[in-house]
Amino acid sequence: MLCDDREHYTISPCFRQTVQLFFSQLVVSMVGNAILLTGVLVLLFLEDWRVGLSMLIFSLVALVVLVRIRALAIPRWKIVREQ
Repeated sequence: MLCDDREHYTISPCFRQTVQLFFSQLVVSMVGNAILLTGVLVLLFLEDWRVGLSMLIFSLVALVVLVRIRALAIPRWKIVREQ
C-alpha cells in the first residue's frame, strides 16, 4: 500500500550521520588498502621481478574472481529480498 504522505520519506539526521560515517570510513579503508597493496607489490618487484609479477597476477585474478562472484550473487539476493 503506497502512501502520499511526505513524512514517511524523510530521513532522520541520526540515520544521515550514520550513513555518512559508514561511507567516509569505507573510502578511507579502500584508499588505505589500495596504497598498501601498491606498496607491497612495488617492494616485491624491487626484490625480485618474478615474485612481484606473480603476486600482481594473483591479485588481479583474485579481483576478477571477486567481481564475478558478486555478479552471480546480486541477482539471487534480489530474488530473496523480493519474497
